[in-house]
Amino acid sequence: MPTEAGAHEMMNNMENCVSPGRVSGSMDDIYVNCYEINPGCWQVCLHDSDEDSCVNSVAYEDDDHSSVDSVDDMLSPGEVESEHGELMSPVEILPTALSPRKRERSGYLYKQGGVQRNRGWQKRWVIFDGKTLRYFSSAKDQVSKRIVPLSCMKNVEIDVRAGQTTSARILSGEIFESHIRKSLVNGKKPSNARQYKFRLQCTNRTFLFATDNLDDCKMWSSTLMESILANDRAPDKNKGNNVVEKGGEMANPDIEGWMKINRNRYKFYVALKEHRLCYYQSKDDFNMASPLHEIQMGLSSVKEIDRTRLQLNTHYGHFSLHFETSSEASNWKMAIEEAITDALGDNTILDQVIENPVNKKCADCGMEGAHWASMNLGLVLCMHCAGIHRGFDYRLSKVRSLRMDTKVWNSSLIEMFKVIGNENGNQFWLHNLPPGAGITSVSTIDQRKQFIHEKYKDKKYCNLHHLAGDKQKLNEELLATSITDDILLTYQVLLSGAEVLYSSPDQPNYTAYDRAKDAHQRIQMEFLLQNGGDRTRNFVAGSNEEAALNARLRAEVQKQGFLMKTGSNKKDFLKRHCVLEHGHLSYYVSEASKVEKDRIDNESILCVQSIPHDKQVGCFEISTNKENNRVYLFAASSDEERLGWMQSIAQVCCPVKLMDSMRTKSFSLAGYTHLKTALNVDWQRTWFVLEGRKLLFVDEGEPERSVDVIDLRRVTSITKITQGIDSCKTCLETGFQFLMKVRQETERMLYFQADLVRDTGRMFGELEHAVKYGGDTIEDQVLTVEEIPVIVETCVTFIAQFGMKVEGIYRKADQESKINNLLQKFREDARSVVLRLDEVTVYMVSNTLKRFFRMLREPVFTSDLYKRWCQTANETDHNTKLQWYKYLLQQLPRINYLTIKYFVIHLYKVSLSDKENAMTIANLATVTSSMMVSDSVTDPTNPPRFPHLQIQVMTDIITYHEWLFELDNKEEKDPDGIARKRLEALMKNNRTTDDILVPIQYLSNMGKIEMVKSTLVISKSAGIRKNIKITRVRDIRFGVLKEKITKDTTADTVVRILRQTLNLKEGSWALHEIVKDQLERFLPDKTKLWPQVHQWQTWVDDYTSSARLCLCPASQLKQKLQQAYDPRRTLVAELYYAPATSSKKILQKSHSKVMVEFKQAVLSYSKNASKVECSWNIENLVIYNGCDPKKKPPKEWEHCFSFYVNDGHKMAEKDLFGHTVFFTSEKEKLMWMAALLNSQSPLGAGC
Repeated sequence: MPTEAGAHEMMNNMENCVSPGRVSGSMDDIYVNCYEINPGCWQVCLHDSDEDSCVNSVAYEDDDHSSVDSVDDMLSPGEVESEHGELMSPVEILPTALSPRKRERSGYLYKQGGVQRNRGWQKRWVIFDGKTLRYFSSAKDQVSKRIVPLSCMKNVEIDVRAGQTTSARILSGEIFESHIRKSLVNGKKPSNARQYKFRLQCTNRTFLFATDNLDDCKMWSSTLMESILANDRAPDKNKGNNVVEKGGEMANPDIEGWMKINRNRYKFYVALKEHRLCYYQSKDDFNMASPLHEIQMGLSSVKEIDRTRLQLNTHYGHFSLHFETSSEASNWKMAIEEAITDALGDNTILDQVIENPVNKKCADCGMEGAHWASMNLGLVLCMHCAGIHRGFDYRLSKVRSLRMDTKVWNSSLIEMFKVIGNENGNQFWLHNLPPGAGITSVSTIDQRKQFIHEKYKDKKYCNLHHLAGDKQKLNEELLATSITDDILLTYQVLLSGAEVLYSSPDQPNYTAYDRAKDAHQRIQMEFLLQNGGDRTRNFVAGSNEEAALNARLRAEVQKQGFLMKTGSNKKDFLKRHCVLEHGHLSYYVSEASKVEKDRIDNESILCVQSIPHDKQVGCFEISTNKENNRVYLFAASSDEERLGWMQSIAQVCCPVKLMDSMRTKSFSLAGYTHLKTALNVDWQRTWFVLEGRKLLFVDEGEPERSVDVIDLRRVTSITKITQGIDSCKTCLETGFQFLMKVRQETERMLYFQADLVRDTGRMFGELEHAVKYGGDTIEDQVLTVEEIPVIVETCVTFIAQFGMKVEGIYRKADQESKINNLLQKFREDARSVVLRLDEVTVYMVSNTLKRFFRMLREPVFTSDLYKRWCQTANETDHNTKLQWYKYLLQQLPRINYLTIKYFVIHLYKVSLSDKENAMTIANLATVTSSMMVSDSVTDPTNPPRFPHLQIQVMTDIITYHEWLFELDNKEEKDPDGIARKRLEALMKNNRTTDDILVPIQYLSNMGKIEMVKSTLVISKSAGIRKNIKITRVRDIRFGVLKEKITKDTTADTVVRILRQTLNLKEGSWALHEIVKDQLERFLPDKTKLWPQVHQWQTWVDDYTSSARLCLCPASQLKQKLQQAYDPRRTLVAELYYAPATSSKKILQKSHSKVMVEFKQAVLSYSKNASKVECSWNIENLVIYNGCDPKKKPPKEWEHCFSFYVNDGHKMAEKDLFGHTVFFTSEKEKLMWMAALLNSQSPLGAGC
């Protein structure tokens, strides 16, 4: 072996190394050329005749995961065998010219495992950081299987065998040639398995590793050997002395011992020192400082699983620690907590407690730096004494850390420790202590145990109260002292043996804690609470364990600080120190005050709401049921601070399962209310949260969902109910409720009523604003079921009906004030806006829609994508451009995407009538681009940045909208398209190709109807049938009169013409629609006839052929409805209902009894479930007197009306005509019909 000086000289001359010789010949006939680098060190390289260079190392992917209980066994020194069974001669190596400058390396290696060498080779991820070598099951694993320190590494040997592949070995030439010659003579050909091996020799064992190629083997060997030599030359190393201190860096641990880890059957030796915990396979491994794994305490936490098990949690896994005894587990838990605390270094609570200087030393042994505490005794302890206290029953001493258990420390508890302190506490506990009988910081563990047991358990030295011998009087003394501010007297009385839950016979269940609470004695309350004084928070006989657990969870919510608060007059704000602890909110005149001004218990809190105020920012109200239902008004210094207080207050009064979620909710209103999900279900108390435009509440009728979430943008209506519905009997005050109708999968009806009328009002006000008001972003709009803003759908529908052929639509302006007024109506309540042609113009509506888009704070195409839109518009390749358009559209928020799709399809339909309206795609893109595509809110005084590109974007999207939005068979999905096709088919089947015939009947005052068969002939008989020609869907002609009736002709025009034709000068007449001679409805004067005839073409042929118009005396139906109309009547009743079901079903049983309701322009019905089965907006219904003759009414329920929803494509799928509601009397039926029809159009107007 070369000398150390020679090796050092060799390392300094690495760059002068000579290139290796060449190996030639077959693999069975090998010769070696060796070049001397330095005396005593040889480099030998073998090359395959077909290779000129060595293969780089290979990276592996291994999904294996190690566990803590898996331990690799090591090879003992001197017993290393080759893979062929023969013993190998150890050959030493030194670093060569290939040695790296950086002494670190990582990668996959193969490691020989098993004490008996029977576990084979196992792939391991190995890391050498210059100080330790660690190996893991895989690169993803973070639990090491062994840590080998550099201090115990002694040597590295390479074992490389010749075989059928490239191999090399660093050894003396004679040994190498001898081994090859011996193998060839014996006829053995070496195996290919694990050819490139090296052995790492340590103080008490040897590790055998293997690589896949020569370079990797040499690099690992050289890196390790160089580090070993450098470590031997370290200046602090004792020359000639290789003895390493037992345990290495873990020598003299804070605590050590044997325990089981996870599910292993055998025990590990575990040591904890400062911020590090290591576990070893044996005590010898500890002495050699070679642990299996180490855990950093600063990233860990510990909790007690049971009396003999702890769980140590890290960011990468959990370790279950099993002990023989509970005291051993307690000591380890305290030591681990101590290490974690030291690593984290949080002294916030400790610094406050030691403001009383006597708390700096341990109350038992006097050790400096004590930072543990007995919560119920008010004493500060050192770690050693606290460990003994942990062995006591928790009712005697409850130990917590002052540096780590920060959640349990509230301001009152800290103040209690400062008031009592170690000195006052020991005046009670050590009053009779003989001189020299105590313990010191250097006392042994046995001495500590004996003294602490005598002090607390036996009460050998304490100053007992003079009434200690009379338990009854002592208990009465506790009740008396609890309402005073003498906490030390209460301390003496209680710890002398008084019962903390005692109550006098004349006031049962009124304990000392309750008395202190009513007396606003903050410190007394805290001391009694820590000693189990609150019956609701302790698992004692007769208590509710669940309520006790909930109270403990709420007690963990703590907050304190200064808030501004008004008195009961809510005028002047005064600064108050507020403390939220133990589930109640207290406020004090100052931070130093011991007696609270008032307290708000969590049981009395009904709701909390943020409110605006003209004098203060950050105001919020707490509504309670205490002291005449008092409302408390507070003000924080900012909105952020207000939200923090509101979140904490909500946590202490909300359901326990929602406590965690409440700390993250940005809400404006939260509290309790009563909820009913249908008319026939009971009221239930529920917790609700209003967060933006989302309403969250707990619906006990939906057990699969812990919290129900309502998107208030899709709520169809919200209205107050002052009569007609039974109010909640359990509310504190009787009053109104309100109904909210929600359209989700099906429409739901939700009834709300809070305990107090004022809280019902505040909830209704907040929800009504969220339901109706439209904000300044597209996401903040009232939405339809299809997630289109209601303002967009309403305006587009109106323009599609009346403005598609109006010249200059979307280009011509209208009166500014009218546009602003209409836009303001949409913002205040978009669903209530009804556009009537006699009230608004097409130009007014189109300009309102344009202004809506322009006034959005964020453009619909979004400003952050503006440059991308413009770049795409400037793209020259057509296919690339369209692909980018499609991609950018898909990047938009969902509501933006759907709105653009809806509006662009509408613009395209407008362009189809460009001959009439002069609005081509280019014109439409020009007038809409600035409001849709922009980089910010458009300022009318500032021109857009790239106007020509914005126009190009809109032009392209309108032109190629079918491909961009993936529209297939668009016309087939369009109800207008379906109706148009049906009408065209009917026209082809008529006698003339240009006309279809629409029958009109005449009902005389005598009630007779006479049908005249001859076409286009007027008869002067009592009844007349008159045929009307509808030419090419554009005009209507009256027989021989040849009077042209356009698509805009209304019913009163037809009535006037018929009266002139039939010479009907007297009486009032109206036009009716008759279907199947059983279904009838009158048409108001302003009803346009063309849409009615158009609708017939969407029906089943049987109904289309039977549809007629009839001129009738107005008194027949209209006057009856006018007389039956009663606006004061609430329409809720249990009625029979028959759906528009298929005739294939048994018609006699198609009807069922349901709860029918008409409210807020919505007709709905529900069964015995909690949800509304179906509902319809009144504006979508077409209502008839009577029913389909195929439907047979229930017995004694022959009075009925029918209706269908005005979407013809659905009517065509039904074999029965519409939905039917049955009544027992004509009067009741007319009353319902009158209310429904009057909601559509006033019965006395224009008929």
